[in-house]
Amino acid sequence: MKGVAPTAVALIVGCIAVHAQDWDAQASVIVDAMTTDQATTRLSTPTSGLGDNYGWSAADWRVAITQIQDIHVRTNGNPIIFGLDSLHGADYIKGVIFPHQINVGATFDASFAQRLGQFTGRDTKAAGVNWIFGPCLEPARHKAWPRIMETFGEDPLVVTEMGKAVIEGIQSNNVAACFKHYIGNSASASGKDRDPVALTRHELLNIFMPPFKPPSTPAS
Repeated sequence: MKGVAPTAVALIVGCIAVHAQDWDAQASVIVDAMTTDQATTRLSTPTSGLGDNYGWSAADWRVAITQIQDIHVRTNGNPIIFGLDSLHGADYIKGVIFPHQINVGATFDASFAQRLGQFTGRDTKAAGVNWIFGPCLEPARHKAWPRIMETFGEDPLVVTEMGKAVIEGIQSNNVAACFKHYIGNSASASGKDRDPVALTRHELLNIFMPPFKPPSTPAS
C-alpha cells in the first residue's frame, strides 16, 4: 500500500480513542449535510503515486496537497486528511529512511523506537500529511509470511512496548498514528498474506490482542 490516500476528516474512526463521542457527533453533522455523491465517495480510498514514482520531495507534495485542500474546502467546506504508509520513515525524494520494524524490534530499545516515531512523524508532516498508516502491531508468527519485516518480532511484549513508543513519537508531532493490520493476519495456515486464519481463544487473547490494547485506550 504505497501511496498517498485522501479521505474525509469526518470519517476517521478508530485510529485514536480520545473524545470518541464528540468526534461521532461532529462526524454526524458533517455527513448529514453531504449529498449522496459526496457521502458515497468517502467509502473508498483513492491513491496517488508517491516519492520516486514522480521524483517529488516533501516540499513538492506539500504544495500539491495545499492546493487540493484549498479546492476541497471551497467546494464543500470540509478538509481532507491525507494518509501515508510511512512504516519506516517518510519515503519522499531526499527523505529519511529507517530500518524496517523487524530491525527496530531487535534493538529492544523503546527510546530508539520513540525517536524513530518522532522523526517519521516530523518528516511525514513536512509534506502536509498528518495521518500515518502504522505502526504494524502484529506479532510475527508464520515464518513464511511475506510481511515479517514489517513487525517488531514474535514476542507480544516486545511488539507492545515498541508499538507504544513509536506511536508516542509519531503523535508528538500532532500526526495521527493508525495501528495495523487485521489481528492475526500473520498467522495464516499457508503463510500467505491475507489468507484465512484460524486462532484459538488463547492465541487471540494472549498473543495477538496485547499489542493492540494500549493504543486503543482513551489515554492514547
